[in-house]
Amino acid sequence: MSLGSLMAGLALNNAGTSLVQAMAYPIGGEFHVSHGKSLTGLILSCFSYIMPARQEKFIRVADHGRKGRRSFTKRSFA
Repeated sequence: MSLGSLMAGLALNNAGTSLVQAMAYPIGGEFHVSHGKSLTGLILSCFSYIMPARQEKFIRVADHGRKGRRSFTKRSFA
């Protein structure tokens, strides 16, 4: 779980998701919605907005994720 959390944090940080995070906090506070649900509702719209400016970065993050998955074995999660 810790490894998954770390990898998600690195991916989100490198993908330029600060817009999603910034918009999710006030939604949670105003409407008492969990942060995860707020993020889920916003992420596609925010990524569509961010993608033209950060397309190269999104591609690099996706490529790195695909390469990283191959290096994990069942033993590394034990």
